[in-house]
Amino acid sequence: MFGLKITQIRLYSPDAATGRLGYVAFTYRPSSTVHAVGLVVQGVAPIFMAFLLFEFLFPFNPTVAPWGDSGIEGSVFLEGVAGAWTLGYGNFCAGGMGPLWSMSALIIAMHCIPSWADIRLALRGGVVLLVIALAASLLFKVDFSSQLPTLLRNGLAHAQGMADAMTMRTLEWVIYAVTMVTTLAVAGVVLLLVLPSLVLIVLRRMRYGGQKQPHSVVGLDRADGSAPIAGFVGLLNPGDGVETDDRTINSVPTKKGIEEAADS
Repeated sequence: MFGLKITQIRLYSPDAATGRLGYVAFTYRPSSTVHAVGLVVQGVAPIFMAFLLFEFLFPFNPTVAPWGDSGIEGSVFLEGVAGAWTLGYGNFCAGGMGPLWSMSALIIAMHCIPSWADIRLALRGGVVLLVIALAASLLFKVDFSSQLPTLLRNGLAHAQGMADAMTMRTLEWVIYAVTMVTTLAVAGVVLLLVLPSLVLIVLRRMRYGGQKQPHSVVGLDRADGSAPIAGFVGLLNPGDGVETDDRTINSVPTKKGIEEAADS
């Protein structure tokens, strides 16, 4: 849509070192405003794609949120949290296929949070758009309407009012979408990753009575004793093992700016 040329797609190419499951490599021109908009869109696209899936494909079983009767004044943020509550807890309590819809919403939200590579590229495009927005704002502050006919002046004022209203409505929609998906993602991490890990730790400690768990090491020595100890070799030469890198994807610096956006 924005002229970003896709050079490579890997829907499933897991990397244990970075936690990456797949990626999309594309090129862009840093001097292009249209490409800058594309960078911003690709950075936030996972969140809004998840939001559209929830809005148009997932069933909603309205349930009263815990703070519904507390007298707390509603806001866009609370509406987003309430939407996440309905998708997660409401579907789970609906019975039938409800728990499956609830689990699917948690998993989708967890994997639709933009990766660091997405955010980094979105910030690059956002800087360009911010400069353009500031320049346009300064230009609009110049009073040109006083020199225009009354009819044209009123038409411009009406158009500006409609544009301001649409901007505020769009901003509310964006806040609602981001809040809903983020809340579901946090709930998914807690329920599907953190709590099972804590339960597993407790069960292991109960099993071993607080003692250190035995660890089996494969390949420490051979029968003839001639081979070096693998564990010591790994300590002495950490470069021979798996590199512990962050979740960003290495990019190839060229004039066109080849980048990779990770789906992790």
